Amino acid sequence: SQDGLLDISDGICMLRYLFAGSPRTLPCGEGTPDEAANRVLLDAQRDAILDISDAIAVFQYLFLGGDFPLYAGGRDCLAIPSCPDGPSCI
Repeated sequence: SQDGLLDISDGICMLRYLFAGSPRTLPCGEGTPDEAANRVLLDAQRDAILDISDAIAVFQYLFLGGDFPLYAGGRDCLAIPSCPDGPSCI
């Protein structure tokens, strides 16, 4: 959710985007899932596919002691080019 924290809101946001169409556009660049910056935000599995497994990876980490999701920046705050100003961290 670009607030610098990995929490339940990140997994919920992924599920809403995938299954409820909300938000209609993603926050970075042109707002498409093909935008590299949006993939950095959503592709927790780093498999180049935005799907339910990305949300599951976040929930497994948060609630079941699973591995940290494979975001490009690891556990460090990561500035993401072409994303809005503000806390651009994942």
